[in-house]
Amino acid sequence: MLCLPHPLTSVASSIAIRMDPSTYESVIAPRYTGRIGKSFVEKFNHGANETILDLACRTGNVTVELLHRLGPKGRIIALDNDPEMLNLARTKVRQEAGKRIFFATSTPIDQWHFEDEVFTSVIGNLAFDELVDSETTLKGIPRVLTPGGRLLITRLLRGSFQEVLDMFKEVAFAHHEEKVLQRIATIHERYVEEKTYAAFFEHLGFDEVTVESMEFSLSFPTGSDVFSDPLVHYIVFKEWEWISQASPQPEQLLSQVQNTLETYFAGQSVPLTLRYGLLQGRRAGK
Repeated sequence: MLCLPHPLTSVASSIAIRMDPSTYESVIAPRYTGRIGKSFVEKFNHGANETILDLACRTGNVTVELLHRLGPKGRIIALDNDPEMLNLARTKVRQEAGKRIFFATSTPIDQWHFEDEVFTSVIGNLAFDELVDSETTLKGIPRVLTPGGRLLITRLLRGSFQEVLDMFKEVAFAHHEEKVLQRIATIHERYVEEKTYAAFFEHLGFDEVTVESMEFSLSFPTGSDVFSDPLVHYIVFKEWEWISQASPQPEQLLSQVQNTLETYFAGQSVPLTLRYGLLQGRRAGK
């Protein structure tokens, strides 16, 4: 069975830092999920009467944008694991909530009560890193899609956060930290390449699978700002902590990586690259 590895960052690490919806809206959405979601919406060639399943909708920004583009008979069912996020999402569509758009707390896929072949599209903006048991959920998508139904999923790809991973390698090599190097390699493999991403869904029976890769950079005044930024903590800092825990002195290792980053980019802003892929495919059968 073909498996799709994913970064250690997941819903578990998001909950661990207790990201409240208002902070998500002011910090995470404008700089991260919203930027990726914008390209996502632009690529969604929808019909007027689509029935859409939105996985990991968070505070509903992509969901609401798609709703405004649907016809009067179009509808969306949006799922998320955080009830507080869903409550904020509902406030954005007060007139339509419970009519053309329905928000519900995510459940394991074996508890889904959707009929077979009920959705014309399944979408997920960075859903893979937010879903509980994401791989099992993604494997269940073909059942609820109509024949010829469309799938659109965004996901971070290999090359993301490479600037910091390179600094980890430099420090680990300098101090002969073999276990740290092994964990860096593990993280490297968990950020998949486009071909692996596509192959997973082709294996599930999707046709016309394409992955369009895009990237953007976050900019920080110093390395210290990178390591203290709430967005970085939300997306990736748990991975860096996991790498450092392979060292006898994890806090010192993190500090050395930060200092090496500042030295390398001395006199200029520190970039942090995010590469992501928009996967599109159709369920076989039409």
